[in-house]
Amino acid sequence: MNLVRHQGASYVIRRSIVSTQPNYNFFAWFKDRKKQKAVHNQNVRKTEALIKDIESGTDVSKDMGSSSTRIDLVPENFVGKRQVKTISLKEVPFHNWLSKSKVKTEKDLDHHIIEAYNHAFPSAAVKAIRNGKLKAPFVDVTSKFKFSKRLQSLTGYAISDYQCTILSTPLSFKDYYMKEILSGKALRFNENEPNAIHLSKESFTSPNVHIVEDTPVKLQKRKFNEILKEVKMLEEQESHEAIERARNFDN
Repeated sequence: MNLVRHQGASYVIRRSIVSTQPNYNFFAWFKDRKKQKAVHNQNVRKTEALIKDIESGTDVSKDMGSSSTRIDLVPENFVGKRQVKTISLKEVPFHNWLSKSKVKTEKDLDHHIIEAYNHAFPSAAVKAIRNGKLKAPFVDVTSKFKFSKRLQSLTGYAISDYQCTILSTPLSFKDYYMKEILSGKALRFNENEPNAIHLSKESFTSPNVHIVEDTPVKLQKRKFNEILKEVKMLEEQESHEAIERARNFDN
């Protein structure tokens, strides 16, 4: 530590001077730098070799010894508000009360209607679908709600609030299921297609409205196969005529 005194001043300044021993071995430093450069050059590859590996589909990042980690494009590796909302949305129990096995036959539907009615009216249970009680209107909203909720749960199909309001008897629910679900109309409904709403001639009685019925899938495939068959015949005929013209030209 050196003491520096200033004349004419009433105080003394103490300044610490720290120094390291100079390294006069320049060649040792140069040798270390040369080793570092050699290690760095080991990771450098020629451009032609890199292009060849890329074209062959080889993972170049592993060969170059890169310390970076590549993340695969999988949903678990994405972050942000959208991912958080998606996870939260999957945890919401939408329609978990509906049965996974859907009703397919009228016999099963009758069984579900009887079970739903006995659930709503345990004191007035029925055993047959022809029982007159199933034709009578519901006496109150509570029993109607119990019946409709139980019926939807058993059949596996949800009914809109509007339909639950206008349907007044247990058998009217059966008519709705027969017309809208068991008829196959519900399976044809697709929101992503422009003809999502199934229209029929029975829906419009006005003479100035013309409805073009949907073509069944079976008929579409049959027509498509006929077109392909006709195209194949025309191609074979054209090829045969071309061969005949070539033969006549050679003669």
